[in-house]
Amino acid sequence: MVRSRCASSRRWTAAALVVLAAGAPSSALGADATRPDPLAPPPAEEAYRKAIQDGVKEYEAGHFEEARSLFRRAHQLSPNARTHRGLGMTAFELRDYVFAVRNLSAALQDKRKPLTPEQRKDVQGLLDRSRMFVDVYRLVLEPSSARVVIDGRAPELEPDGSVLLGFGTHTIEATAPERESLQQTIEVRGGTTQDLRLVLAPVQRAPLALPSDAAAAAAARQRSAKPPS
Repeated sequence: MVRSRCASSRRWTAAALVVLAAGAPSSALGADATRPDPLAPPPAEEAYRKAIQDGVKEYEAGHFEEARSLFRRAHQLSPNARTHRGLGMTAFELRDYVFAVRNLSAALQDKRKPLTPEQRKDVQGLLDRSRMFVDVYRLVLEPSSARVVIDGRAPELEPDGSVLLGFGTHTIEATAPERESLQQTIEVRGGTTQDLRLVLAPVQRAPLALPSDAAAAAAARQRSAKPPS
């Protein structure tokens, strides 16, 4: 599914992003838009304000990688619902739908600088769209202690223990002591939630080699034979 990248769509998103740090009208950032926790020291407050302002400029210019980097900086200084919102919106534009789902969900849940009703409506709509491009997998492991690696690294689990995977092909490997390793490839098409069952079979041990009856009889005769005089 290909999403239009037209300028009108970016303008709509940019207008919504301008108020990500406050509830101000989209025509201006507003005084509250760049004010972090009032208890934060002035240097951190100034750095937060600058990161937000520069991030909005980069976003409006369509420089989404730069905007995400700046919003991430602001989030490190003063994490809140609206910085999550900015991160989620830039991730959506970059087609990083897993990151978008995580941050847009966090924006709806975070109580710090909570979203306005209008912002919540917009974020929920963008979250619903992002989920169309992500599959949710519930890991079912046997044994439960099995170690799972996805695309060469340990997966980042969601709060409920599930795993989000974006579009494309992913390789899953599972290992456990005394079990055969398992490798599986899955194709993510988006919009589904399902169990991912990984059952590791016990290691099959080769039976011990036993001498044939004839060899065993010969060995017994040799042991019982008297040494030559």
